[in-house]
Amino acid sequence: YDIAINYYTKHINEDKNNTTFLIKRAICYLAKGYYTLALKDALKTVDIDEDFNKGYYIAALCYLEMYDIKMAERYSENKNRNKRLKALIEKNKKELIHKSKKYKSYPLYIKFLRELYKYNSFFPKLEIHFYSDDYRGVLAKNNIKKDEIIMIIPKDCLISLETVYATEYGKKISEFMYKELNSPKHCLLSSFLLYEEKNHKYKYYFDLLPQDFSNFPIFYTSKELDYLKGSQFLHQIYEKKEDMKADYAKMCKYLPDFKQFSYLKFCQARLLISSRIFGISINDHKTDVLAPFADLLNHKRPRQTQWYFDDNLESFVIQATEDIQEGNEIFDSYGRKTNARFLLNYGFCLEENDTNEFMLKITFNENYPLFEEKQKFFQSENDLVRSFNLNNNFYESQIIELLSFLRFILFDGDINDLYNAINSSENYYNEEVVLSFYYIQPITKELEIKVLKHLSLLCRKALSKYPTSFEEDQNMLKNKKHISFNLRNILLLLMSEKMVLSYFIFFCEYCLELLKLKTQIEVLTKLSTDYKYNDCQFDFYIQEIVLKLINDE
Repeated sequence: YDIAINYYTKHINEDKNNTTFLIKRAICYLAKGYYTLALKDALKTVDIDEDFNKGYYIAALCYLEMYDIKMAERYSENKNRNKRLKALIEKNKKELIHKSKKYKSYPLYIKFLRELYKYNSFFPKLEIHFYSDDYRGVLAKNNIKKDEIIMIIPKDCLISLETVYATEYGKKISEFMYKELNSPKHCLLSSFLLYEEKNHKYKYYFDLLPQDFSNFPIFYTSKELDYLKGSQFLHQIYEKKEDMKADYAKMCKYLPDFKQFSYLKFCQARLLISSRIFGISINDHKTDVLAPFADLLNHKRPRQTQWYFDDNLESFVIQATEDIQEGNEIFDSYGRKTNARFLLNYGFCLEENDTNEFMLKITFNENYPLFEEKQKFFQSENDLVRSFNLNNNFYESQIIELLSFLRFILFDGDINDLYNAINSSENYYNEEVVLSFYYIQPITKELEIKVLKHLSLLCRKALSKYPTSFEEDQNMLKNKKHISFNLRNILLLLMSEKMVLSYFIFFCEYCLELLKLKTQIEVLTKLSTDYKYNDCQFDFYIQEIVLKLINDE
């Protein structure tokens, strides 16, 4: 098609009124999915020759592909009516009527697509599938090959940080946003949604944005929040609300007319932004944007698509990273995130997620040995409380730092030995670790046993705060027909937290068993018996800590 288009273009440049070459190029454009270009050529043939039936036919097909049934009907009413075209139009009309009755937002979706096509957007192999009015996905209308560009959204359709900076209120916000706001970029783009809600240019996009926000935890009912008893996630919801309240107060303080928008409307705008924003580079300048249609792709890992801004096309582009079969849903990846982050910022949880965490809070107080002497290491009272994200990646700095902090607070020997352990760690890593406790080398086998026992105790205490067990949550989740979408997400979140805690209890108990062994050979033999090669997730700890402590003995 590309070769043919180049050929026809060359001849059209030589003879601009040649309807044969114009209509052939239009057919090529239509086949490639460039409907606006095809329509332009088809309409020109009709202007040149009002009796050129093929021009009407191709124009009608173009309008039909762009969901404009009225215009398709108009151009199908030429003197040589095409029965196949008429049947196709009737089929599309029936589908529109049926889906409009089933989903109240479907007519808005049709308007949305028509507007995108006016800007020469490109997505011929994609269609939006409605699961409900507020839950949609993107399906493949045809087979898609790996590396194929499946979507092009021109720059004029994007709403970027720069779009907002250009407005009067955007200029005012830019003066204080980075100093005063918890989420400056999100607040800036949220202001655009609020101020420009009735802006005709973007109304087609704004009208299709979700209206129901009940799946976001900050809007959970008291009954739904009760299910979260024992979970640290309740505190994360509280912090999110407090951050939003603080940002709303600052926006009202510096922009007096911002009070016209209620706190509820501000929260809804913030959630829309945080769940739809894309970070891109335009001409080597980093910015954040809202990209209509692109933000309708649901999440799945590994990703099936990649997105970027193409400076040559001056457009936001989505490209397939694998073959996708016709009829299948097309997914984007929102990145590796915990279920807590997915639920807080996107309003959903994954049934299978290998990136879950549990935030363990440890307070260093006078109950720990040598408290007064160790207290000198801290700059303020706030430093005595530390939070660590537990996950199953023992290469993560958070896990190394957690174990180091426990070694520090549980050490009860000669304080000089502790100083030496800290100093040797500093020299080894060539960085200051005194205040961060990034890495304190294990001092003795006895201390490491205390560390593992204490960590196990902390995890058991955290686990005991939940009113239900993992198995009870699992059984409730199996009865999917009788639980709400929000309860499903709550159960998945609770289960993910309990899995992490149970994993660390197992880790501690297993390594305590290893530390009872006398030789490295015994440790390696047990390890190879219990696990296949490289199948033990905390093999790093065994290699770097357990084996060395047994060897030192």
